[in-house]
Amino acid sequence: MRKGIIGLSTLCAILMICINCISLLFLFASAIFADDSDSVESAFGPPSTPNITISKEEYQSRLKLLPKNETNADFLYELAYLAFYMDELDISEKYFLKSAEIGNYKIPFYGSEYYLNHWLGQIYEKRGELTKARQYYEQADDIYYIHLIKAKIFIESKNYDQAEAEYLKALRVELFELCNYEEYLTLINMFVEIENFEKAEYYAEIYIKKMRALEAIQDELMYTYDFETEIAEAEKLLEEIKAKRK
Repeated sequence: MRKGIIGLSTLCAILMICINCISLLFLFASAIFADDSDSVESAFGPPSTPNITISKEEYQSRLKLLPKNETNADFLYELAYLAFYMDELDISEKYFLKSAEIGNYKIPFYGSEYYLNHWLGQIYEKRGELTKARQYYEQADDIYYIHLIKAKIFIESKNYDQAEAEYLKALRVELFELCNYEEYLTLINMFVEIENFEKAEYYAEIYIKKMRALEAIQDELMYTYDFETEIAEAEKLLEEIKAKRK
């Protein structure tokens, strides 16, 4: 058992280091390529960067610079990225597409077809257009999100066994399965909703176990997270599920 935890900690640490290094790369690259005070001053890191904090003021300040940057593909990409997190989905879609049409990025990463299709998939998923979202994820060959969107489509048709299977496949996708545990909560909520408390209890126990394992190696991950609070909430949820089974 201890041997498995060591392997998990090492691989998760490598994953987090890679994400952090890529984020820094794009922050520095964007600062170097900024032309003047009316241009974008810094990038926000790759689309996969977790826990991005974006203020409404920052978004509005970027919008004000739009007239002077309408042919700047990098600026439009970052504006689209900001718009997504502000739930301005029409603006986000418009400028992701316009950015791709202009091309000639100073930050080559932004020209990735994978991320363009990934973001369009995210936009349509937020709109609730799941079939369209799935098409974009499939164009990106984004296996993890393909499984997640298929699960949501199965839930819409009340095919819960297939939805469960897709969530479990997502949890086993390479790299994601190392640190991902939140989809267990999705499974718990799904089974509580349909009053299958036996399976809800089963996944709640796994969910708590995963969080405890990550909490134990948190220092190695160079990542601070309040697992204690989340574990306490999950344990409370588990007790509520057990009460409903009686």
